[in-house]
Amino acid sequence: MAPGLTVCFGEIMLRLTPPGCLRIGQARSYEAWFAGSEGNVAVALAAWGVPSSMVTKVPDNPVGEALVAELRRSKVDVTHVHKGGPRLGVFFVEKAASQRAPRVVYDRAHSSLAEASAAEFDWEAILANACWLHLSGITPALSPAMEETVAQACRAAKLRQATISMDINYRRALWTPERAGRSLTGLLPMVDVTITNREHASLLFGIGGSDGGPAETVRGLQARFGCRTVAITTRQGESASQTQFGALLHQGDEYVSSRTHCIEVIDQVGSGDAFTAGIIYGLQNELSPQETVEYAAAAACLKHTIPGDFCECSAAEVRMLALGEGSGRLVR
Repeated sequence: MAPGLTVCFGEIMLRLTPPGCLRIGQARSYEAWFAGSEGNVAVALAAWGVPSSMVTKVPDNPVGEALVAELRRSKVDVTHVHKGGPRLGVFFVEKAASQRAPRVVYDRAHSSLAEASAAEFDWEAILANACWLHLSGITPALSPAMEETVAQACRAAKLRQATISMDINYRRALWTPERAGRSLTGLLPMVDVTITNREHASLLFGIGGSDGGPAETVRGLQARFGCRTVAITTRQGESASQTQFGALLHQGDEYVSSRTHCIEVIDQVGSGDAFTAGIIYGLQNELSPQETVEYAAAAACLKHTIPGDFCECSAAEVRMLALGEGSGRLVR
């Protein structure tokens, strides 16, 4: 069966990154990309043949127009991108180097989506042709109105029997662990597919903890919230320039783990979104749990090698790495 329409709801911002490994204080110019968790997922899915639609709000000015044009170029449906509001959110990224970790600085207060009202989004119309709704824990952190909007979207999707996925994606710059835990605890019982890591599950919900393994985190999330499918990412590394990435997926009665990818990091930002897109891709294409987690981990691995937030790689490239062909030999 062909994949159905996936609707992604969230904020897209302008990402500014100093060239090379310069710090913000050294920069005299910036590389610019559009970026945002749910938008990253929508772009990856569209590139892999899964129809995707982005729901957001952008300013009615040339910057907003450029963002919409970028989504169109990426084959993402923009029917429900609203225009208006004061500004597009901005964030700055310092790339990692050796023992210096990557750094993100936000300038997103009073953005168009953060200032939007719940009444602006007609979820019956937005989800009319959708089989899947994807969200993240970032959007309800933007404002009380967005918290209510996410809840409305979930309720509408449940009425349509659409699958709901959520990447927990906790951002400490936006809200406290206590507030995030309370808000997401109200949303997760409606979610079918949950993506997170052990740190966020422990911090927000007291699940797992530092002594527990990924499987304990998965079991805790399922017991607490009834999630049908849970995916957990794992990272280890001695420096910011090198990392080992793997994942665990629980679906039905199966717990499966991906192979561990040893990565030379070019740009880590957006790799978790590539993983999430890979999970959605596998489930939409009815891959086995093992094939799904391998595809998602391979997508995240490749994203680490690509500048910017978008996972600019084809499904064929991801499948090749998922099958174990990661030699890096010249392709011609």
